[in-house]
Amino acid sequence: MTHLSTDKQSNVSHESGSQPTDHDAGQWTLHARFEAWTVSVIIFCAGIMRPAIPRGWTPLWNSLERMATSRTGTNIAVLILLNGLIGVMGLTTQMLTANVLGKMLFGELAFYIAVGTIGQKIVRYGREKTMVRDLVQSPPEEFDRIVGGTILLSWLLALLYSVGVALGCYLLGIHQSPMLWLIVWGTMLMSFDLQPVYDSWMEMSKHAIYLFVQYSIACIPLWVICYWRPDWFGIPTVATLTLGSVLFVLFLQYAELRRRKGTVIFCRKNCKVALRQLAANFPIATASCLLLVFGPVIQIFLKQSHDFAEVGLYSTSLLILLIGAFFLAQIARACGPTIARVTASGADIRQTRKTIIKYAVLMSVVVTPVALPMFLCPGLIASCFFRPEYAAIADSLPVFAGYLILLSQGQVYALYLQNARHELLYFLGVAFGSVICVAMGVLVIPQWGAYGAAWTMTISHGSTMIVYGAATFYSLYFKNKIGSFQS
Repeated sequence: MTHLSTDKQSNVSHESGSQPTDHDAGQWTLHARFEAWTVSVIIFCAGIMRPAIPRGWTPLWNSLERMATSRTGTNIAVLILLNGLIGVMGLTTQMLTANVLGKMLFGELAFYIAVGTIGQKIVRYGREKTMVRDLVQSPPEEFDRIVGGTILLSWLLALLYSVGVALGCYLLGIHQSPMLWLIVWGTMLMSFDLQPVYDSWMEMSKHAIYLFVQYSIACIPLWVICYWRPDWFGIPTVATLTLGSVLFVLFLQYAELRRRKGTVIFCRKNCKVALRQLAANFPIATASCLLLVFGPVIQIFLKQSHDFAEVGLYSTSLLILLIGAFFLAQIARACGPTIARVTASGADIRQTRKTIIKYAVLMSVVVTPVALPMFLCPGLIASCFFRPEYAAIADSLPVFAGYLILLSQGQVYALYLQNARHELLYFLGVAFGSVICVAMGVLVIPQWGAYGAAWTMTISHGSTMIVYGAATFYSLYFKNKIGSFQS
């Protein structure tokens, strides 16, 4: 990947520890130009602000500049810029959909998406948490085996889940409308995205461009339809655009994978790898599936104990929560490869501690500007963004503000546990929170509806985050006291 200069490129490669890609060093691709432009903007802004920095703070400022222009810093900046546009586009579209459809139809749509999200987690089988680690910590010749076996396993699980949904609908007497299957497959196919591959290549910006294309195809036509032909705006339109955009971007990503690496997915040797991964990733995959309890399963509890209107209220309050969660996800993604390297066997435990503390503080700083308004002025937020029938979400927003604070720390600790291969500790944290969530889903949600669902998610998932933090503290400061890190 090309950067501002040869010296800069060598420095970045050394800092990130990334494997060289197949691109020619002099080739200026779109994402490379965007990264170079981002670094230039950071350097320009830092130069303007430098005269205002107190003299005693100069060493700290120099350290921040080096971090901002490193590969990790550049990736964070690019991800926030590009995915910021994506986030605004997606959030605007979801708010538009909620306001146009009303809480009943929007609740039905959210319920279908919840079924698809369950499939998405099952199909991924924990690879969003393990694949970057495996690609970064394994020799380059293992690339085809890891990618091919993982994707083949995903196809097998997708087919099994589809059969399970069809059988479940038949036994429960649920009508299997075409819209259900369009949304389920449109959501589930997102799990075939090659984000872990691009993250291991340290090409987050290229993947962000693909994601921007996907959201543009899915969202912009909906805006046009809402303006010109609002009578066409409905669940069928949303479902069709979602599925079409996902299929188009997946075609582009897999075509590039085939061109750059020649990776073959469907072959006999990958079948054996897929079966081995089925056993090896079982603890992480089980924990990932249990995480569904904190999301779609809560919506299913709401649907069973109330109606689509309560699901719509809860799902709408989640839209505001997703603003803060979006920024946390970008930082967690950019820092994932770095944490994978500092937790590899033989790494210096002191450097691991410094890295975890640094990212935990960064997460807190980033999420505070989002959490504070949710806590201080929830009614104003509800009235500004949604029509009056959604006014009740003002009760849930302060609860979700506390959840964001817990999430900001928990994501860092979860990354540590996954990359340090402490799968059992990670699983125990998720299992502990899942038990609390199911208990509250039975006792609290039927009584308090969407407001009870907000408390259920905050207390149960927050308990999981606290377990992550305790396990990380134990691992870093008691299990590994001095010397090298031992996984």
